[in-house]
Amino acid sequence: FNSFELHSSDWETELHFTVKADYHIGGDGFGLWILNSSMHPSSSPKHNGLSGSIFGLRDDFDGFGVVFDTYDNDGSRDNPTVFVLSQTTESKQKWNHDNDFEDNMVKENSHTDLDVKCTSD
Repeated sequence: FNSFELHSSDWETELHFTVKADYHIGGDGFGLWILNSSMHPSSSPKHNGLSGSIFGLRDDFDGFGVVFDTYDNDGSRDNPTVFVLSQTTESKQKWNHDNDFEDNMVKENSHTDLDVKCTSD
């Protein structure tokens, strides 16, 4: 977590990672989460107060995440996949693990002029 607020409306992040295993070790995936300042760990009295069932994060989060879903819960054979989940304190989601969060994914983009690039090796 940052120790300072981000006051820019334009920002980007670059993430390099490798996920591999010699055998199936389980797990559903992981997320890179951008959260509201109210979710800072210092605001929780518990150790690991943010831990939970939504790709490592508790289900009442306030923010958004880029999710790397590695396990095919619904049997559609379309994993691994990458998608965005979003939630605010005013619009809580009912999370559907069984269909790989298909109902919860951010699917629309109201900004058609965005410079977006997604690559994977």
